[in-house]
Amino acid sequence: DTKPMPKKLAMMSKGWLVNLGAGDGSCAYDIVRQDGLDRDVFKADDPANCLIEEGSAGILFEGSEGKSAEVRHKLSDRKDVEVVTGWMSPEKVKEHVESYIRTRIPDGIAPSLIKVDIDNCDCCFLELLLQAGLRPAHIHVEVNSFVPPPIVYRPRAFESSIEDSMLELDASFKHRGHMMHCSLSAFAELLQPLGYKLVRMVFHDALFAASSLVAPSSEIATEHDSWTEMTDLESAWFGSFYCHPLRFVGPVEP
Repeated sequence: DTKPMPKKLAMMSKGWLVNLGAGDGSCAYDIVRQDGLDRDVFKADDPANCLIEEGSAGILFEGSEGKSAEVRHKLSDRKDVEVVTGWMSPEKVKEHVESYIRTRIPDGIAPSLIKVDIDNCDCCFLELLLQAGLRPAHIHVEVNSFVPPPIVYRPRAFESSIEDSMLELDASFKHRGHMMHCSLSAFAELLQPLGYKLVRMVFHDALFAASSLVAPSSEIATEHDSWTEMTDLESAWFGSFYCHPLRFVGPVEP
């Protein structure tokens, strides 16, 4: 039997999406946290892949040729989904997304979701897509949760010599994979002026939503149609990561 889509995930299912870092294309894919923990509101590690499985259109990027081949095979009958293979710069990603919009989204509707999990200056990719005019309803990102608010940390730039920073952390790679993630405050600094609000943080993953989808502070969001803003970034970081009782049983902090 097919399980119903979680209600909050269903809020993100209207329209098309961009998934930067699709892995093997499955709902449960996560290169680091293969720990079987419940991912809170999404019940999944990759909400973008879940939405593709549920029928959303979109463009998916995956650097690994092997994993990309799995995605292509899984979605071989989906004409509304484009899969792009290879490690590429933010500028190249922007070109592919703009081409997808021109050829597949003729009415110019905004995406329902942009998910970024490249592990290489992710805020650089997101910033360029936003500068190109994309205004998704939701933005799902992986943050450097070791850097607490209010510290704004971001790598100087995308590093083209790195393929997968999470696999290039030890001395044999000269530790070049370290500190390639943007902090929660760096994403907030980028997104809040554009009207986005933090509505969820679970361990290393943060979700921002357009203000039109967030209930006013004087109201309580329902399970069906709106989010509740997490107004204090520091409290969100403490409650959803640093003080979380499951933090020390995950593979990131043995």
